[in-house]
Amino acid sequence: MRGSTSAAGVARRRSGGWLAALAATAMSWPCLPQAAQDASPASYTMADFARVAKIDAHVHLHGSADRFMAQAERDGVRVLTINVDYPDFPSITEQQRDAISLRQRYPGRAA
Repeated sequence: MRGSTSAAGVARRRSGGWLAALAATAMSWPCLPQAAQDASPASYTMADFARVAKIDAHVHLHGSADRFMAQAERDGVRVLTINVDYPDFPSITEQQRDAISLRQRYPGRAA
């Protein structure tokens, strides 16, 4: 099955996912109504980054991805790697092998 690759999807793959999502959120900030921009006690700030659990629910990890996973561990991020049948990606068999390896090597961190 073929699909188009959006700019956001490419940015997620190149930057580690959560960084692209953070940048996209920051860029949309001025578009929010004032009430949504006002910080409240229930809001998160960058000071909360280390203590807040994070999940990147759409990444495409191939190979060992050890450097990526080391950063994910430092940042407290869990990841869900998505396998796709698309010419720009390794075969489904390779992607599945890599995903299983990640899950075994990083239990509770990668799925």
